[in-house]
Amino acid sequence: MIGGEARTLTGAAHNDAMITKYIGASFDRDRTEFDDEVTVSFYDGTVLKGTQTVIRGSTVTDPGPTPPAGKAFGGWYTGTAFTTEWTFADPVNDDMDLFVKWVDDGDGTGGGDGGNGGGNTLPFIPIAVIAVTAALAVVCVFFIRRK
Repeated sequence: MIGGEARTLTGAAHNDAMITKYIGASFDRDRTEFDDEVTVSFYDGTVLKGTQTVIRGSTVTDPGPTPPAGKAFGGWYTGTAFTTEWTFADPVNDDMDLFVKWVDDGDGTGGGDGGNGGGNTLPFIPIAVIAVTAALAVVCVFFIRRK
């Protein structure tokens, strides 16, 4: 008895009913035993930026996030401590969350020390001060000798 009525099932319907009985869940003929889906969620801080659902054991693609002003892409990580970087060639075996890491882009606009950015202006200041001081010294010497 299947579904509350007595009937004889043959062929594919019989096989599907038997599989459903033994696994205790609905069986879909269009899916294989390997079609177990997992979802990867992509976060920017605490903001969900997107998800990808794939078959367990396959890979996801890098969603290519757009960095905020003054920042550069620093990779996708499996946690907010940014200690384990995710490699998109690796298979996904379970649902997981990935977190984008942003780093200063090095042009001096991203806060912090800006890497090498803005560094070229600092040597100029001491050189300019030395040049102005030397020029004043020459002018002073000229006026002192004139008297």
